[in-house]
Amino acid sequence: MAKRYDINSALLRDLPLINGSHSSAVGQPKAHTQSPSVSGTAVIGVAFKGGIVLAADTVGSYGTLCKLRTIPRLLRVNKSTVLAMSGDYADFQYIEQLIAKKTMQDFCSDDGYEWTPKSLHSWLTRILYNARSKFDPLWNSYVVGGLEDGVPYLGGLTMLGISYTAPYMATGFGRFIAQPFLADQLEKNPEMDEAAAREVAIHSLRLLYYRNRESSNKYQLTVVTKDGSVLEPIKEFEGVWDTALMIRGYD
Repeated sequence: MAKRYDINSALLRDLPLINGSHSSAVGQPKAHTQSPSVSGTAVIGVAFKGGIVLAADTVGSYGTLCKLRTIPRLLRVNKSTVLAMSGDYADFQYIEQLIAKKTMQDFCSDDGYEWTPKSLHSWLTRILYNARSKFDPLWNSYVVGGLEDGVPYLGGLTMLGISYTAPYMATGFGRFIAQPFLADQLEKNPEMDEAAAREVAIHSLRLLYYRNRESSNKYQLTVVTKDGSVLEPIKEFEGVWDTALMIRGYD
């Protein structure tokens, strides 16, 4: 994980003098988190009757190069709560460590408390908003999913700490490509079951694979129902490129 730096911790006395005053552009500490190196693209969330589905591809892009092909961007927090991330992978690892530390503290206190989707969503909102308030934001968007008192819960988060809930959601490029498709499918079938939700989520990833150069056909999927949460192994879907032969006018 990339080391985090507080850009406000630089002391003016450590900066060189230019024309009798301290320079704000020379000698400042490196702010690695302000330029993410390895990042992941869109994640998809769909609520169905009795649970939720989260899906994401497994590519890690180094700039625009799809360098890493099998990095997970889904996190099973517990039997009722899961998390999906798009954005800087190092910052995601940092959040993973914070969640693990908080989980261990709760376990040691032995008070019977564990994360729920709503509590994790609220806590992450404060973490991201606090980081952005220090002008050192975590470069991630998150989708929190699970069952809250037996009711499906989907919560979204931006890197600025803006939170929202919805029965479906997509981050990154998926807001423009996949979200209209998700809205159409849930409008047609508001009471969709788990099988339909899986199909919709995977097809959303397929749409992104065709239109986003930083996407991949390798993906991972997690489902939360009353029986618990299951993080499935990495799978792969086949692409269909026959329509490319019908494209004209770009010679």
